[in-house]
Amino acid sequence: MQSSLEDLAIKAALNGDWVEAIRRNQQVLDTKPDHIPTLNRLAKALAQTGKNDQAIELYQRVISLDKFNPIANKQCSLLTKRPCVPQQSVKISMTDFIEEPGKTKTCHLVRLGDAKLLASLQSGQPVQLVVKNHWIVVTTTDNKHIGCLVDNISLQLKQDLASGCCYQTVVQSASPSQVTIFIRANQSRK
Repeated sequence: MQSSLEDLAIKAALNGDWVEAIRRNQQVLDTKPDHIPTLNRLAKALAQTGKNDQAIELYQRVISLDKFNPIANKQCSLLTKRPCVPQQSVKISMTDFIEEPGKTKTCHLVRLGDAKLLASLQSGQPVQLVVKNHWIVVTTTDNKHIGCLVDNISLQLKQDLASGCCYQTVVQSASPSQVTIFIRANQSRK
C-alpha cells in the first residue's frame, strides 16, 4: 500500500494537482516520517502552492537527515533567494520527457534573457517558439524573452514550421545562467 500512496503522490504532482500531492505525501509520511524522497516531494508541492516557509523547513529537515542531498540543498537555496510564486497548474506527462529520435529534441538556449526571469522558470513550464529573421526565439507564454535556439536548430525548425509542423515546448531545466528546453513534434499539422 505504501508504494501505491507514493505513486498517487507522484501522479498528482505530474498532473499539477499540488493540493492532492500535499495530501498524498503527508499520508506517506504518517508511516515513514523520515522518508527523504517523500519529504522532498512534499516540499516541492508546498512551494508550488506558495507555502515557501514550510517548504524551506522540510528541505532543511532533509538536509539534517542527509547533508549532501542534492535536491534539498538546491531547492532550499533557490527558495531562500527567490520564493516560489504559485502558478497555474501545468499537466506534465511522463512521456513528454522521453527522447524519441525524430520526434523530440533537448536544446540548450543561447542569447539568454534576464537572469531573474530565468531563475523563475520551472521544469515542465510551457514556452513558445517565435520565428525571427535568422533564428527562433523562445519566450514565456506571456512573450517574455528567455533565449534563442542555436543557429542550426533554428534553421531546421524554421523550415519545419513553415511546412506546417507543430511543436510542444517546455522547460526541462533552468538556472540564471543556463536554460534547457524540450521540444516534441506534435502528430498533427496546423
